[in-house]
Amino acid sequence: MIIFDKSKNETHHPNSNFKKLCRRLRLFTKVKVNKEELSHEELKDCSIVIIGSPKLPFKEEEFRVLAAFIENGGSVAMFSSEGGDYASKSNLNVFLSEYGMSIDRSSVIRAVYHKYLHPKHALITNGIIQPEIGEEKDIPLVLSGKDSSATQYTTRPQDEACDSTSSLSFVYPNGTTISVQSPSFTLLSSGTTSYPVDCPLAVAWESDN
Repeated sequence: MIIFDKSKNETHHPNSNFKKLCRRLRLFTKVKVNKEELSHEELKDCSIVIIGSPKLPFKEEEFRVLAAFIENGGSVAMFSSEGGDYASKSNLNVFLSEYGMSIDRSSVIRAVYHKYLHPKHALITNGIIQPEIGEEKDIPLVLSGKDSSATQYTTRPQDEACDSTSSLSFVYPNGTTISVQSPSFTLLSSGTTSYPVDCPLAVAWESDN
């Protein structure tokens, strides 16, 4: 079962902004909306908790519940928007800092016009950091930069004659950047055509469990 939290006035949940995502998820699993404080009882049959840009702070006990949930093999996905905790009046960074990540007080903008009119609706064509993401879509990924030992990957075609539409791209609207430290790792970055350049946009942490 997947739980979407709605207890902190989240902007993204099955009734708002995540409608299409929720419809797809319901094809494979049960989806539930939580409107109460997070508790061990509420999460006992859950495998994933999704927190979509909260507008209110969580209590310390709720963060302890989430930490225990992760330690026992559960997954938590947290989303934020431009300005991070400062703009949303939330406190996700209190929890995320324990895992080597922190949502920045920033905005991501498109450095040059391309396809989308609003500068904060950034179309990112070379922001895939983990090559496995491209492999899932059968898209070749090559190392970026001159150093072949670099760990950053992009979706630039190896053949210059290749149509640029064959690369895996994504739109990042009204988003922020994330600071990340080991053992957390970057999944998506702002690429080279958005500002700030090559900053983490999506990061992850994996438990040994």
